[in-house]
Amino acid sequence: MSDLDYNSIKRKIESQKCSEHNKNPQFMKTSKGFDIKTCCENFRSELVKISERLIVEETQKAIDQVMRNAFKK
Repeated sequence: MSDLDYNSIKRKIESQKCSEHNKNPQFMKTSKGFDIKTCCENFRSELVKISERLIVEETQKAIDQVMRNAFKK
């Protein structure tokens, strides 16, 4: 499903700050999905958990939109 709103995910991920280093991550869309560059592995682990939740939310939104469009007359 390529209809995910990666810009929304990117904004939410890049707004996070590492509590240890006070740095923001860098979110990059790739051909296989996306990559998150961080200052440390602990911060990266946190962001992976957050991104999993965000992907579920965006996938649900995309499915809802497809279903709404499928039943329009």
